[in-house]
Amino acid sequence: MPQLTSQGNIGNGQTIAIPVAVAPGWVVAEFRLGWREDWGSFPTNDIDLILVSPTGAVNTAAATLSNPEVASIKTPAAGTWIAYILGYDVASVTDKWEFRVALDGKVIK
Repeated sequence: MPQLTSQGNIGNGQTIAIPVAVAPGWVVAEFRLGWREDWGSFPTNDIDLILVSPTGAVNTAAATLSNPEVASIKTPAAGTWIAYILGYDVASVTDKWEFRVALDGKVIK
């Protein structure tokens, strides 16, 4: 990923919450989470992304077996979104994750 909003390490069963401020007027918000120990190594890790909108709606579109996990939200609600990074099944001691949020293609930090 060329530009990142945030990055770090995660262990098995760990949850990391990242607040994301979204101003009104955006057409598309893309949330993207990738990690190092994917299906190219054994044992594999499964890290998921769950989004909670400012209205409390929960989006699990990026809680799959994919790497990267991606959720695109059309006309995202303005306010603070919470992105939960879940170390669903981290077989290695930890894994490095990279998180990116793009609003109409512009990566936010």
